[in-house]
Amino acid sequence: MLLRYPRFGTRLLQIAMAVLITSAAISLPAAAESEEETLAKREYWQDKYRVLLRNQAILKDNVTKLEHDYAQAQRRNYPRGGARNELLLKATSQRQQLAQTEKEIASIFTEARTSDVPPGWLYEIEDEPIDTRRPASPDTAGEDDRAGRNPRFLDQDKDDGY
Repeated sequence: MLLRYPRFGTRLLQIAMAVLITSAAISLPAAAESEEETLAKREYWQDKYRVLLRNQAILKDNVTKLEHDYAQAQRRNYPRGGARNELLLKATSQRQQLAQTEKEIASIFTEARTSDVPPGWLYEIEDEPIDTRRPASPDTAGEDDRAGRNPRFLDQDKDDGY
């Protein structure tokens, strides 16, 4: 058929060459952008998973402390009444937040898979230590609290002869 209609064969060859050249031209810049996009995507998903794991650790710690405080409130020298009930309410609230965070952790792998994220990116985060310390309150940083102290010792620069 190509021999009978040489113009058809030439036209088909031109179209095939145009498609090849276009696909090659598109893939070269896309490859350069994809490396940067891949790094940004990796950082985004790892940060998201890191935050979820940190929140889970903090909430577990909070629940443990609040349950301990509530158990201690049953004793004689610890808070009673409303304060004890407040501890129980806070522990329940923290447990609910922990359950929600654990659901999000379970669903992040599904979300990542639908976004074409390799699971190895998320597994790398599980090997990192989790820092559950909280930053110092900005209100008290650098303040010298002397309320309730003996006024005799408030002025440290003054030598009273003692």
